[in-house]
Amino acid sequence: MPASGSLPASGSLPALGSSFALGSPFALLRREGRDFVEVLTGPVSTVDTLAQIPDECLALVPFRQVRERAFDCIDDGAPLSVLHIAERREVSVADMLAQLPDTAITLEDAHFDISDDEYASIVDTVLREEIGRGEGSNFVIHRVFEASLQGDAMTAALTVFRRLLTRERGAYWTFVVHTGERTLVGATPERHVSVDDGLVMMNPISGTLRGAPSKPAVLEFLADRKEIDELSMVLDEELKMMATVADLGGQVIGPYLKEMTHLVHTEYLLAGRGSRDVRDVLRETMFAPTVVGSPLENACRVIARHEHRGRGYYGAVLALLGRDPEGRPTLDAPILIRTAEIDTAGHIRVPVGATLVRHSTPEGEVLETHTKAAAVLRALGLGNTPSPVDTPAAATLVSDPEVQAALVARNVSLAPFWLQPRDGMAADPALTGRRALIIDAEDTFTGMLVHQLRVLGLSTTLVRHDGEIPDQEFDLVIPGPGPGDPRRLDDPKIARMRHIVSGLLESGRPMLAICLSHQLTAGLLGLPLRRKAEPYQGMQREIDLFGTRTDVGFYSTFTATHEHPTPTTAHGAAVHERATPTTAHPTDAHERAIATTTRAADVHERATPTTARAADVHERATPTTARAADVHERATPTTAHAAVVHERATPTTAHKAAVHERAIATTAHGAVAHERTVPAGVREGDMAVRVREGDMAAGVREGGAAVRVREGDVAAGVREGGAAVGVREGAVRERAVLDTRYGPVEVAFDAENGDVHALRGRSFVSVQFHPESVLSYDGLELLRRFLTVLLSAQVGTSPE
Repeated sequence: MPASGSLPASGSLPALGSSFALGSPFALLRREGRDFVEVLTGPVSTVDTLAQIPDECLALVPFRQVRERAFDCIDDGAPLSVLHIAERREVSVADMLAQLPDTAITLEDAHFDISDDEYASIVDTVLREEIGRGEGSNFVIHRVFEASLQGDAMTAALTVFRRLLTRERGAYWTFVVHTGERTLVGATPERHVSVDDGLVMMNPISGTLRGAPSKPAVLEFLADRKEIDELSMVLDEELKMMATVADLGGQVIGPYLKEMTHLVHTEYLLAGRGSRDVRDVLRETMFAPTVVGSPLENACRVIARHEHRGRGYYGAVLALLGRDPEGRPTLDAPILIRTAEIDTAGHIRVPVGATLVRHSTPEGEVLETHTKAAAVLRALGLGNTPSPVDTPAAATLVSDPEVQAALVARNVSLAPFWLQPRDGMAADPALTGRRALIIDAEDTFTGMLVHQLRVLGLSTTLVRHDGEIPDQEFDLVIPGPGPGDPRRLDDPKIARMRHIVSGLLESGRPMLAICLSHQLTAGLLGLPLRRKAEPYQGMQREIDLFGTRTDVGFYSTFTATHEHPTPTTAHGAAVHERATPTTAHPTDAHERAIATTTRAADVHERATPTTARAADVHERATPTTARAADVHERATPTTAHAAVVHERATPTTAHKAAVHERAIATTAHGAVAHERTVPAGVREGDMAVRVREGDMAAGVREGGAAVRVREGDVAAGVREGGAAVGVREGAVRERAVLDTRYGPVEVAFDAENGDVHALRGRSFVSVQFHPESVLSYDGLELLRRFLTVLLSAQVGTSPE
């Protein structure tokens, strides 16, 4: 068949086999890293649930399938179609191109399904009523570009596929799938989830640099705080999923630049060994937060409340199930974005979505959907803008030392726990065998918390807030985070969580409360709750936590507030850069203050993307830790196990597949990116000083309001000469001790606005931040400290 012609009259395509007719179901797939097109043919059936998907098939999973997780959605009846693979062939790209049509495609009656004004109104409502009220950190609201194709729909679909094969670079899957009733054609950049030889992998992508990249533009892009925060949020969300489907949770690999024809993304890989059935893996990861929002469960509610129609296959997945030569199950599931759906009548739909965050504007998000629709149409060869020339210079950027240093610098302040292998981590003897009950308030950060606690040596039980509380004793109860307004006591979830927290406070049972549960704790202690003018959603901040300077991750719209006096003393340079003990814990005879262990230059200015030279990240950005080949040679479904399963991958490569049961600390992450200077004899996370029970910092009245403690002041009863602590000049520490019905409670709060970061009483600790987040650098050590104190002298307890 001539490349410029249409399909032959017989309707056959020789590359598909002599017995194949184009009216029959088929799929043409070019997967990342392969120089051939897979040709799949066979009958199509419809099933109701993911559990009914057989082996050796290609499934078209609609968004409505999220109901299997008991999440809300608009049920549009889109079928879960399964192509049963009766025949599989491999055809070289060159042979395929020689037989595919390349005809002119004309679109008529092009429009969005909802007007710009209507979409802007939806965006405004979501920003005010959902993000503004703490329902989540981000939400993706979609609309659909629609048009009619002139001419034969199948010829048009195959022409689009041909253009994608020749023009698109960096796609994870380039595909056309025909079920007999509909055709999907696209080039998706993103693996959602894959399983190969028991290795589960996910691929969070966020951040987009459009146009032909230049080195200055890429460096500016990598240093953009908004881009960094958005990718970190997505990273946290997919780590939540990996916590469920991988036995030890996910390990973070990257970041990488992902270069496509018209744009550049930043991405991570997550990897972990898993033993669950591939259908269960698919179910537990429905669907990617990049196309839904977070927290995921509530994001689905928000979408169902505000979108006008079902999503069809937008944001869902194709899922290729099979078995490897040894008979082990495999799964490869890309996200269905940058995809057009064409029906037999020639009607084409191109769904696009905008991610709404706290800084979004209705006008900006309307423009974003137009830009995305134009980009998809251009990539599909349906737009008026010619494809840009692929420049050789673009391909060299990933190997540039400054670019590599900027990438490595992004990990410097992330939690080493999630960047390193965990199968060899030693448990804490003081915590080993203790039992923790975690109560999920609709934010699956709790799954990540489970893995941290298990590493520390605890056994864990995880239940939902609306589920039955186990009738057994626990050493510790952890009411978890979740979306919602803590002041809304008419909300059943808020009322339930408040009841649980209240009962724990009354009983004196050990409790660690996180985020939403911290806010409820603060409210029960009489502290006012307010909505923040600027929500802290996916934001990392350095705070003073009872005398410890530490980077932590916040996901909060609401905060407890402690009113504090304006200081009357000037605070210039620190009097001495020595240990300033925290206000002593009211009941802890052995409370210790974590030593700040970084060098003077590192204390508060660890290498950031804006200072992303190798020296700025302390010689951690080395060419061998993230070479260009390491970025581009990412694991594909056929090769992911070759080097990894047999442990042939060398430790100097940051290859995307180099994750299998090996220490990744030498692969541009882990120890390489997280080596802080620790004073001799002081383990990071250990306390620098010990304070006698009942001691209070100088100038703090027991039960009084907050005072400001100058750097260099020494707590009463603590002799000078404790372990040195690096402190920022002029830093101010805010603490107070409150008299409450539950005894004295220490408050750590912000020096500028009074936001309460943490509370500490005789039997509880509550924190506004997320110690389990990848944004909380010392999260594991903070948990170790909190739990060691809480569990130092108590017996097993039940939460009710």
